[in-house]
Amino acid sequence: MKKLAVWSAALIWLLVVLPVMVAAAPKETVAKKDTGIKLGVIDTAKIMRESTAAKNLQAIFLKDREGKRGLLAAKEKEVRQMEEELKKPDPNLSGEARREKTDKLAKEVKELKRLGSDMEE
Repeated sequence: MKKLAVWSAALIWLLVVLPVMVAAAPKETVAKKDTGIKLGVIDTAKIMRESTAAKNLQAIFLKDREGKRGLLAAKEKEVRQMEEELKKPDPNLSGEARREKTDKLAKEVKELKRLGSDMEE
């Protein structure tokens, strides 16, 4: 019976007292809470265009990209030379040596493709 009285008191407090307290609260407090929100907008494109730090990072990125392009071009040239060597018939080249060169060429082509995909990312 005592538990029923406690639950009844809690229910009355939730249904009657709490809404009365909220309704009796000063209207200024409620209005201040509604206008207290501030919204800011950050123009990241403008920051990236105008800040010196962003310009420095962009220059470093472009320099790094050009270095990688040079490395990729050198690797392409090396692979083309290896292909040309294998296309030319060489009577002094044994079957074992030819197979080793073919395997090395396949490895270099794979590495070239990996470098190319890394550049795209």
